[in-house]
Amino acid sequence: MASIITQSPINKNYDLEDAGEGNTHLTSSEGGVGGVVEGVVGRVGEVDCGEIDDGQVDVGEVDADVSDSDDSDSDDSDMDGLGFMFDNLQATKSSTYTLPMGRGEEITLSIEAIDDNPGACISGHYLWPASTLMAKHLVENRDVYGPYRRALEVGSGSGMGGIVTALIGKGEVVMTDHDHGVLKRCETNVGMTDKVGGEGQEEIKGRCKYEEVRWGNKEDIERIGGGGGGGGIDLVVGADVIYSSEIVGILYDTVGGIMEEEGTFLMAQSFVYDEDTEREIDKQCEKRGWKREVLFENWEEHVGEGDGDGERERGKIQTFKKG
Repeated sequence: MASIITQSPINKNYDLEDAGEGNTHLTSSEGGVGGVVEGVVGRVGEVDCGEIDDGQVDVGEVDADVSDSDDSDSDDSDMDGLGFMFDNLQATKSSTYTLPMGRGEEITLSIEAIDDNPGACISGHYLWPASTLMAKHLVENRDVYGPYRRALEVGSGSGMGGIVTALIGKGEVVMTDHDHGVLKRCETNVGMTDKVGGEGQEEIKGRCKYEEVRWGNKEDIERIGGGGGGGGIDLVVGADVIYSSEIVGILYDTVGGIMEEEGTFLMAQSFVYDEDTEREIDKQCEKRGWKREVLFENWEEHVGEGDGDGERERGKIQTFKKG
C-alpha cells in the first residue's frame, strides 16, 4: 500500500499518515525564528521574479549595479549574489521533521528556511517542495541509498536532502551550492538537527562538508570530483534543481564530472517540466550514455477519500546512471 501524505501548499506543515507496515509518516512541528540573515553578496539591485508558466520559472529583468570590468571573477562574484538577493530581509522559520524508520526507530531533523513559498524566485533559502518528497524517498529506501561511500547534494538550498542522506548512512556528505549564504544555512541546519536528534540518532556534523560549486565550472568539478568521478562520490541527490531547459547541460556536466562510474544521481521535482526541458534531459542522457529511470510520478491532487486516505504528495522521482 502506498504511503499517503497531507501537506500544506507552501510546505510548512506535514502529516504523513502511517499507511501500513514498511511505510512512513512525516510530521512537522514549527517554531518562529526572528532576525535576518547575512547581507547581500555582490552589488545586486532589484530583481523581478515572474510567474511560473507550465511548471517553468520565468525570471524577469534584473537591475544589478555591476560596473564594467574585464575581470570575469568579479562578474561571477556579482552574479553569485543573485541567489541571496532579498534573503537578508526575509524572516525565517525553524521546523522539526520526524521520519519513522520502522521497528520503533525514527530520525529527526530541523530545518530553518524563509517562511514563504518560493514561487518563481530562484533562491535556495526557501524549502522547495521536492525536498520533502526526496527526504521521504531516501528514508523509505535507505537500504538502497544508505550504503553510499561518499554522497553529494547539488543545489542544496536548505540542505534537507543532504541532511537526510547523512542520517541514513555513515559516509561523508558534501552539500554544494553557488551561494555561500545557502551553505551557511545548511551548516546551521546540520547543527540544529544534531541538537534535536533523539536517543540513538548519531550526530552528523563531523560528516557534513560544504563547498561552493558553480555548475559547469571545470575548476569546481575538478576540485570536488577529480574531473572524472575520482572523488569517491557514488550518490548525488538533488531536489527541484531544474527550472529551465538551459541549465540541464551544465547540471549534467557537473554531476557527470563529480560522480563515480557506478554512481547514482537521484533527482526529485515538484512541478511538471515543459517539453523542451524533457527533450533536453533525454538529449543529455543520450549524449552521455546515461540510463534514466522514473521511480515515482504523481501529479494528481487527490487519490481518494476516507479510510485514512488524503492528499497524495505530488511530484516525480527519477535516477540517472552512467553506462
